[in-house]
Amino acid sequence: MDELKENPTGWHKKKDYLLPFSILAGAVLISGAVIYSTGFKAGGGEASLEKSVSAGSRKIEADDVILCDPEAKVALIEYVDYQWPFCGRFFKTVEPILREDYIKTGKAKMVWKDFVFLGPESEKSAEAARCAADQGKFWEYHDAILNIEADEGWKENNGNLTEAKLKSVAGSLNLDVKAFNVCFESGKHKEQVENSYRDAVRIGVKATPTVFIGETKIEGAQSYEVFKEAIDIFFKK
Repeated sequence: MDELKENPTGWHKKKDYLLPFSILAGAVLISGAVIYSTGFKAGGGEASLEKSVSAGSRKIEADDVILCDPEAKVALIEYVDYQWPFCGRFFKTVEPILREDYIKTGKAKMVWKDFVFLGPESEKSAEAARCAADQGKFWEYHDAILNIEADEGWKENNGNLTEAKLKSVAGSLNLDVKAFNVCFESGKHKEQVENSYRDAVRIGVKATPTVFIGETKIEGAQSYEVFKEAIDIFFKK
């Protein structure tokens, strides 16, 4: 947790075990180009980014999971690793208010994009959540995993998200466990999770959580007010 104290907004270095994901990701890791500045970026340079990645991760794909009204005007496209402490901070402090004020009211939708960088337990958690999505329970499973991590103090790869545990979560949510296990054990969504990471690197995602709202990119564990400002700017356009 020393890194947490040194990086109060959530910037991180990616781990070496993501090297197999792509040569591009490896180059970023080796170069050390993943040390980040902090802050809230709106407008300006983001416009050119939007043009260059219109077919990438910031585009909502058919297999993306969306919370609430798919037709909502504003999309909060979020990139998260289940084990990263600042993703947990966002989940516990800011996301509940966003859900109440914007998601449940139909003003905005939340779109999930995996950005796993912390290794095996993150990877398996992401795949398991996608298997839950096959049965229409992604967000319930998503919340359960993050709450498990919160109870454990956001420790990385400490054995609290084992394959057995991930399967037991499916049972606790009354999923069809047999179908879930077939999906999970087959690695059905492994490529999807890896592609989400690759696409995110391609468009410059370097921190978790990262949330795109229109042409605004919010990086790190920012306050609710920062998200509210970005949403309000979008509505004024």
